[in-house]
Amino acid sequence: MSCNIEGSETIAAVVGRWDPSDLCLIERFEFVGSSESGDCYGSAVQITGLLQRRDTAGPWPTKDRPMHRVRIRFTGVRALVLRTSDVGPIQIMGFDIAKVSDRQLEDVRFQVDDYEDGKLSFGCRDAVVEIV
Repeated sequence: MSCNIEGSETIAAVVGRWDPSDLCLIERFEFVGSSESGDCYGSAVQITGLLQRRDTAGPWPTKDRPMHRVRIRFTGVRALVLRTSDVGPIQIMGFDIAKVSDRQLEDVRFQVDDYEDGKLSFGCRDAVVEIV
């Protein structure tokens, strides 16, 4: 079950809604280790990608409908799994950010997953939309 994150209201204002599953392509994936990020609680991941609403009829994603570039920063990253052999943008068919703070995992408030293909998975303390 997806959840709101800091800055998601900006996406909703531009795209018309906030739904993590609208992320269709990851253009840039940046990993910063804890010593470089200055975060003693873990590493950081920054994802820059394209959103396209998938609540309309027809194929998804498609070049026939608008796409919006977004950058989301995740801090306190734990248990990062990245499985892809794609060269260039990585197509994500089932991206989700779920609030898991009720599971009482130490310093993990969100779980990020590609629930369709398992290309991406990690837990994190915070998630923030930086650019739309």
